[in-house]
Order: sequence, then C-alpha cells, then structure tokens
Amino acid sequence: MEYDNVDDDFDISEARQLVKTMNRKNRKAGGFQSMGLSVATFNGIIKKGYKIPTPIQRKVLHLRIISLQAIPIILSGRDVVSMARTGSGKTAAFLIPLFEKFPCHSPAGPRALIMSPTRELAIQTLNFTKELGKFTPLKATIILGGDKMEEQFAALHKSPDIIIATPGRFLHVLMEMNLSLKSIEYVVFDEGDRLFELGFAEQLSETLKRLPRSRQTLIFSATLPKNLVEFARAGLVDPILLRLDLHSKLSQDLKLAHITCLPEEKNVILVHLLGKVIHKDEQAVVFFATKHHVESFQMLLTDLGFGCTCIHSGLDPSARNLALKKFRSRTARVLLVTDVAARGVDIPHLDNVINFHFPAQPKLFLHRVGRVARAGRRGVAYSLVDPEELPYLLDVFMFLGKEWKVCQSSNKQVEWESDCVGRAPRSIMSSLAARIESISSENSSLESMKKVCVNAMKRYLQTRPNASWESIRRAKDLRDAHFSLPVHQIFDNSAEKEDVTNNEILGVIRQLKLPTIFEALGKHVNPEAFATMTKKRKLHDHIIARRAAQRAVGQTNNVLKNLVERKVSLTDQLGACNANDEMSDNLENIDFFVPYSRGDEATENGLSITGTKSQFCLDAAAASLDLPNDESQQVHGGVAGSHSRKLVWDRKRKRFTGMDAAHGKANMKRIKTESGVWIPASYKTDKYKLWLKKSKSDIIQETSKSAEESSSVIDASNMHKKFANYGDVIELPDTNEVTGKQNHFLKSSIGKKSKKQQLTPKFAVIGSQKWQDRANSRQKERLQNAEERKKIRKPKGSRTFGQLRLPEQILKQRKLREKQKQRAWKNKNNNQSHKKRKH
Repeated sequence: MEYDNVDDDFDISEARQLVKTMNRKNRKAGGFQSMGLSVATFNGIIKKGYKIPTPIQRKVLHLRIISLQAIPIILSGRDVVSMARTGSGKTAAFLIPLFEKFPCHSPAGPRALIMSPTRELAIQTLNFTKELGKFTPLKATIILGGDKMEEQFAALHKSPDIIIATPGRFLHVLMEMNLSLKSIEYVVFDEGDRLFELGFAEQLSETLKRLPRSRQTLIFSATLPKNLVEFARAGLVDPILLRLDLHSKLSQDLKLAHITCLPEEKNVILVHLLGKVIHKDEQAVVFFATKHHVESFQMLLTDLGFGCTCIHSGLDPSARNLALKKFRSRTARVLLVTDVAARGVDIPHLDNVINFHFPAQPKLFLHRVGRVARAGRRGVAYSLVDPEELPYLLDVFMFLGKEWKVCQSSNKQVEWESDCVGRAPRSIMSSLAARIESISSENSSLESMKKVCVNAMKRYLQTRPNASWESIRRAKDLRDAHFSLPVHQIFDNSAEKEDVTNNEILGVIRQLKLPTIFEALGKHVNPEAFATMTKKRKLHDHIIARRAAQRAVGQTNNVLKNLVERKVSLTDQLGACNANDEMSDNLENIDFFVPYSRGDEATENGLSITGTKSQFCLDAAAASLDLPNDESQQVHGGVAGSHSRKLVWDRKRKRFTGMDAAHGKANMKRIKTESGVWIPASYKTDKYKLWLKKSKSDIIQETSKSAEESSSVIDASNMHKKFANYGDVIELPDTNEVTGKQNHFLKSSIGKKSKKQQLTPKFAVIGSQKWQDRANSRQKERLQNAEERKKIRKPKGSRTFGQLRLPEQILKQRKLREKQKQRAWKNKNNNQSHKKRKH
C-alpha cells in the first residue's frame, strides 16, 4: 500500500509538471497557464477575467523544486504570513490553493475556515468564492452576526466544505451546536491585524483552541508587523513571511491631495469637492469619524441634490447590504461611511476617496485610500486636515517615507502634483457657507443633529490615540504657517487670483496686532518708546520673517529625513551651543556611529497592532519576570498602563472604578468552556435544541474517524443485497448504540444461528424492523409530545387553545352548574333528615 501511495503522488506531481510545460507552449510566460492548475480552477480564473497573476499571487503560488517535485508554498502545508498592499489580489491568493488542495466535495464536514473582521468583507469573500470556484464541486456557507441562526444551523447540517464567518457569531454557533472542528485543515485569517485586536480576543482564543493542531494557518492583510511574536496567538508553526510592496505601500496610480482648513470649513470644502472638483460621472466614498456625522451629512447632501447612501455600525445588516448594492449599481453617487467599510471591501470602478476626518493611525490611512486605484485603475484620495490633525498627517508622511511638500502656485493649467499640502481658497467659503446655513436653518432635524455631532466629536477626541511626540513638536511650528500656505492646485486659478487680494488684506490686519508693552500703551503715554519700536520693526521685520521661514522649512525637511532614514546628526546640538554658527559640520562618523534605533522604526510602529502609545510599557513587560500568583483574584489582565487597567470615574458610585465596571461588564455572567476560556453566558442558549425539534433533523455526527475504525467497517455496498430488509447501516458488536427492539431482536437471533452463520465475520446489523414497518420520526415526535402534555398539570377551568365561547354555551354551562348545586343541596338535606330519624 505504501508503494502505491508513493506512485500516486509521483503520478500527480508528474502530471502537474506535464500540464505546466504543455500550457507554456505558444503562450507568454508568467500567466496562470504556466502554474499547472487543475482544469476546474483554471476555468474559474478565466471566467473571472484574470490573465496574469499579481505579485502576491505569483509569490504564494510560486513553484519550488523540492526533492524532485514541484510544490507550491501553500500546497506544501507550511504556515504563511503574507503582506501586500490593498487591491493586489490577496483573496485569490488563498482561494486558488484551497481549490487545488481540496478538489472534491467531502460529506465528512468542513475542511476550510475563513475568518473575516466585518460583515461586508465576509459577504464579498463568499461572492468571490462562488465566482472563482464556479466549476469546482466545493460548497461554501457564510455565518454572520445579525442573520437568523436557524438558517445557519441548516447550512452547517448540509456539510459545507468552506465556512466563511465573523468571529463573534461563529463562536456563538460553535457553543450552541457543540460543533467539532476536527475536520478543519485550512484556516485563513483575512485582515489578520484587525482580527487580532482586543475586540476579538475572547472569540479567537476559544475558536483557536477548538481547531486541530495539524491545521495550516494563513494570515493575509495589507499591513503586518515584522515581529511575528504579536501573532503567536494564532499558533503559527514554522511560518513563511512574505512582505511585498513594503517600500511602495500605495499604488503608483493613486494621487494624494492634502487640504488644510479649519474644522468649521470642512463641510463647505466637502460640498465644493463633490460639486466642482470631482466629475459628475465619478463616484466618491467619504469617511467620517462617527456615525452621527454620517447621518447628519446624509441629510445635508440630500437637500443639496447629491444622491448619497450611508453605511455605519448602527444600521441593520440588511440595510447595510442594500446601501452597498445601491452604490455598486451606481444608483447613488456618494457613499458616506465610517471605518467599518475601510477594511477589504472591493467597490469596482471607484474613483475618489475623501477623508473628512483624518485617520489617527497610518495603517488606517492605507486601508481608507486603498479603496481606489485597484487592479490598474487610477484614483484620487482627498484629505481634509485641520490644525489638530496636523500631527497625524506628519505620522503618515513618516510612515510612507515621504517629505513635506507645499504646493507651488502657478497660473498655468498643468496637472497637479501628488502628495502636496495646500489650502482651500477663501473665495468659495462665503458663497457656499451662506447656502449651507440657509438649508440647515430650514431643516429642523439638521439643527438638532449639530449638537449631537459636537458631543460625538468630543467623545471621539477623548478616545483617539495620540500621535508621536516628534510629529506633535513639528506640528506646533507648522501651525503658524497654516494660513500662509498657497492654494492647492486642484482648485481653479480664478479662485486663487481672488484669494491673493484677500491674503493681502488679512496680512495688514495681522500687522495691526501690538505684541509689545511699548506699543500696547500707545504713543501718547510713552512717545519715545513707541517711535523706537516702530523704527525697529520697519528695519527688521522682513529679515526676521525671512529667517523664520528658512528655519521652518529646513527643520521640517531635516526632521522628516532623519525620521525616515534614521541618520542621526549632531547639527541641532551644535546649533543650540553656538547660535551664531549657521553652517555647522556633521560630526557623525559613518564607520563608528551606532544609531539609537533601527532604520525602519517609524514604519514598524505604524504597522504594529499595539500602536506607539504603550510601546514602553510593552517592552518593559516583555523584559520583566512575572511570578505565578497564589490566588486567582490577584491576577490582573493587561500590561501596566494599558487600557484595561485604567480607572474611570463612576458617577453613580462616586468613586474611581475599572473600565469593565464602568461599561457594565464587571457583573456580566460568564461560563467556562472545555478549553478553560471564560466567555459571556449569552453564547450558550437552547436555540439549537429548539431548532432540532422544529426541523425534525438529526444531530450532526462526528466528522473525523480514526484509521482503525475506517479499516474495520465492511463495505456497505457489498452487504446491501443481503440485508436490504434491514437497511445498510453495519457496525461492530462492540458498540453500545443498539437499544430497544433492536437489542431484543439481536438477543433472540443469537440462539438461532447456524454453524455457517457462526463462521461469518463478526458484525451486527442495525435495524431489526423492515423499512416499511418502522415508525416515522414525526410519529415518534408526536407520541413524545403527547406524553409530555399528559405530565403537565392543567389548572382548574383552563382551556387548551383559549378559544372564545358563544353565548349559548355560556348559558348552558350556567344551567348545568345550577342543577349541580341543587342536587348537592338536596343530598345534604336528605343526609341531615336521615341522621335525625336515627336519633
């Protein structure tokens, strides 16, 4: 048998190599034809319209020669951690090996599990799986929160091959059904960095412990940290790390425009971008920080005549799906979303993305702007940056390895440059602001939503993570030059010309400010001091302004270059010691200087799932020695200084409490699973048992069987003719599942065996009655329900169905009661008279 298996494996590998070589004849190299894929998988790829694999697909499906056999990386069974930019085809990179690894449908149970962080991404993965695997016999199902659990129970009873789920609902279904995952061989974590954040820790820890150790784990995302210790919870065994497009994190076809403005000017600029800058035939996605802003701007844009729809966490799942379908069908031009839609959602033919609120993390910026410029298309990402969001913009520049560039004002109609910072012209503010103010005053709901948005923004600013200290320091210097920035090139030249005169007027107004005490008192109090300060300003103002501008530009470029390249220089220290020395030499010795941090620290901090806020606390915790506690009550989760150990003021208790107690999670009922993980008690209810009674279906049998049991079972097809009257189910006599009439039949048949029957192999036939004499499962259920009804004690005068009685029935019942009372009274009188006669 061993030699036959070796020959079969060799034949399969040899056939793949032969198909690969035959497909490469008369075709260009580098296509899917040269990968030796199966016919069903290759037809699905061609049907989808793919011709050339993307870099991540080529890297994952790359064929390597190991022991004279061509084995792809994923098909070899190794764990893979893959990173590539958005729109690079990561979904197909893990679906194609899945179709190759499981060519046939298996009724034993699910063999592949794909975990997605959001509903939209899971639905998109299911649709893509059906399209790409159209010619394969594999079955796929989806398990999402918000859908009916009864339908999900029924889908799992049909033994699908692929399960696509979100962590919370999948764990709920696992606990309800007590489902075994022993048959899972292929596990994919799509958007792995988002899945392993704190919000999914409980769900993932329990799910991972139920999966078999021999599984193959794949992690795909657009952002991944280099250090795989953060992903140790996934149980990776000897993984392969694939990091593509690390230095070019964004597509080359994507253009970025950063527009600085005040917070109250953002709504005017957004309306101007949608109405004048973006073409009417192009669609746009606008990202907001809270769902209240989404609802407010949906009403405002609808009143202004823009066809828009929205997606946020407060919507019903069906409403979110309907809004996404409406936008994909181009019924709506603008889609207003929160960060729910920033992860993995593929919107075809999308042209523009607008960041109304700038993201607080660089990797979130990647996911937002990654919705455009996908699969070779061009796209533009506009970002509205207020002075408080300027540090986060500098963090993005450091993360992407780019320098601070200011737009160059020019009267020529040329194509605007990407990655430039500019401001919006003030001429468009006055006209649009008056129109928006009139519309909001007429709509009472918009007026009420203003206060709600203000309160929501305050809450968002309290929970928003801080930017890096270097970016905060640089933003203070750049904040003064906010109003002096030139107009961005995306706006018209006419608006720029009108804005020049306004800048001159504002410059004169700024010069009217009197910063010194000599000028503040006026020329009548101290005319000599006032005249001296006036002369000094005339002589030195232009020199001070020019020097300040040169210093600001030089410091910005030096800081950004040093943070990106991490080449430490001592010029700043020399400048602090000797202020008169303008051109100080760089004393850094390339041969002997040891930098205080690694070269890609800014990039790694941006990709890390832990962030930079508690980096010192995490490093200190990693270096410390934690001794085991004596009691379980002394165990406190989380690192010192982390979010879970912060104290919050409780208004009701009038004291500081933990985060869990403040949010009402401290008294939450929890249950302990078989793996020792504590989860909320709401995950375990009786919904599955009630569904079984309603659907009249059997419990799912165990999917995995050992090799000994499979070898000892006799082929049922050969015994079908002999035991046609009793069914085809054959088991060994060691089983204890035979009960009732079947056990009676087996006992009665032992003494009647002949010598020939005693010499036959020892097996038992299950089902002593013929198929036509067996009771139906529905009849058994009815009998059981009838017995349960008899046990229930009914109260006096109760009605089974609670139907209303007619007036005739009520009168008849009253007459019967009166007759019964009269008979009882007569019997009582007769008994008393009989006793008196005896006495």
